[in-house]
Amino acid sequence: PLQDNSFLTHLATGRLIFDRGGVPSVDPYSFTAHGDPWTVQSWGASVLYAGAERTVGLVGIRVINAAVIVALIGVLWALAKPTASLVGRAITVGLVVCMGTGLWVERPLLFGALGLALVLLAAEDRLDPRWLVPVMWLWANVHGSFPLGVAFVGAMIVLRVVSTRSVGRREVSDVAAVAVGLVAGAVVSPYGFEMLTFPVELLGRSESLSFISEWRPLSL
Repeated sequence: PLQDNSFLTHLATGRLIFDRGGVPSVDPYSFTAHGDPWTVQSWGASVLYAGAERTVGLVGIRVINAAVIVALIGVLWALAKPTASLVGRAITVGLVVCMGTGLWVERPLLFGALGLALVLLAAEDRLDPRWLVPVMWLWANVHGSFPLGVAFVGAMIVLRVVSTRSVGRREVSDVAAVAVGLVAGAVVSPYGFEMLTFPVELLGRSESLSFISEWRPLSL
């Protein structure tokens, strides 16, 4: 079932984009901030959801969700290839899938999870780095988690420098592909380079975000 709490907002925003022929730049929904500037970080996902709904109905969104989940599991299976045995590989991937089933719902975060998995695959020299250009281009326009990909590539280079005192051609290719993908994502975005800086600006609003349960630190 389509039941995620934020999905309806993404779908409604996609409908607005189609009806108005452009991405909203001000808040059209809330009472307290109506008309205030608004950056729709996940505008690409909203267009995808609303486009599928207009074309084939809500079943189209379920198909998109299922396809992304299957692709994600496929990449996870590829990442687990170094596991010594088939049983160990199945257990490793199975544990991740079990944890993800409650999170892999109809929301843009799912696209971000697939994007991160593909970045991991490229970092392990199992995916041509040129694929990172469209991956980062799409990721930057469907979900604000794309800095995780940038952070991982950066951490990979730091570890390479610490361990070997050098940076290989592969790492340089990964960085170049990520940078080109992000610049391309900003160029085609209705918000320009604001798409790339918005996640950082959002993290600076810690006082407001403290009231959102999903953004609170894990408490054990």
